[in-house]
Amino acid sequence: MFSFVVGNSACEPVTPFRLALYLLIQTLDSHHRLFPFTSKQLVMLSSVVFALLRAVNLSYVELCSALQTALGYVDKELFVKFKKRSLLKLF
Repeated sequence: MFSFVVGNSACEPVTPFRLALYLLIQTLDSHHRLFPFTSKQLVMLSSVVFALLRAVNLSYVELCSALQTALGYVDKELFVKFKKRSLLKLF
């Protein structure tokens, strides 16, 4: 599934980790439109996204275990929404 995305990319290859990170940002954005985050939640979420960007390349399992803990502090539903969205797109 990913060989087409990685092999035919004009710029940097789109790895499963980067795709999952993109889907995480989409999930956070759609959730924020319905239920706006507080400033404290926004700080926490931005630090999570920044830490993931610095991590460069995690497996999907490592990403999920990190997100389950981090997103649980903000809203328990966020991880479930991310998981649904990523499973539909990644697999």
